[in-house]
Amino acid sequence: MRVSLKNIKVNQKGIQACLKSGGVVGELQRLTSAAARRACSMVSDDGMGEPFAANVKTSGVTAIGYVNTATPHGANAEAKRKILQQCL
Repeated sequence: MRVSLKNIKVNQKGIQACLKSGGVVGELQRLTSAAARRACSMVSDDGMGEPFAANVKTSGVTAIGYVNTATPHGANAEAKRKILQQCL
């Protein structure tokens, strides 16, 4: 049995609302926080705070989660050992 998909119309605003919904943002926050905790555990404590931070941005079409360096110690550790790539 073949199904034709020619007459399907896409609700772009609805898709964008779904991609920015609380469930998606919550899951991205959970995943990025776990990656940031793993990255922080790979760096020695220097008293400057957590060297890596998790963020979720909802501007644009969809929510985007990312982990970045939060202190100079984290930036140096990332440049030297590529810690964030190891945490993926």
